[in-house]
Amino acid sequence: METSKEQRKELAVKLMKELDIYKPYIEDFRKRDYVTYFERCIGYWDWQEETLIAVRKELEEKYGFTVYAMTHEFFDHMEMWTMLIVPNDKESQDELIVGAGGGVFRAFAYTFNATYPDYSEFGDVLVQSAFGGVRRVA
Repeated sequence: METSKEQRKELAVKLMKELDIYKPYIEDFRKRDYVTYFERCIGYWDWQEETLIAVRKELEEKYGFTVYAMTHEFFDHMEMWTMLIVPNDKESQDELIVGAGGGVFRAFAYTFNATYPDYSEFGDVLVQSAFGGVRRVA
């Protein structure tokens, strides 16, 4: 069963609260559709990166998911944008984040490989909640 953008957004807000994301970032997502990306737990709005907004919106349209937070990192000389998502399919929305202890969560995500886009993929990642943001740890 498919879910509406508003239903996905409502669930995303709950997930952001569970990850203890800084309340103004949550409110900007809820009211203005601003998605925050984090570099080492420091948050920036995606509207500050025009290319990033275009990529995010294209992927949301293509796959029907809603991005609620992102991390930006480099692994083995590849630039990665890990997008924490709420899928469109209601059956896929169980356990989108699961606590692993110590502020670490297993989260369902789409990782966009900006260096080699063909290597982008869906899957679980580990993120750590700290200082009102998140950072990918695995």
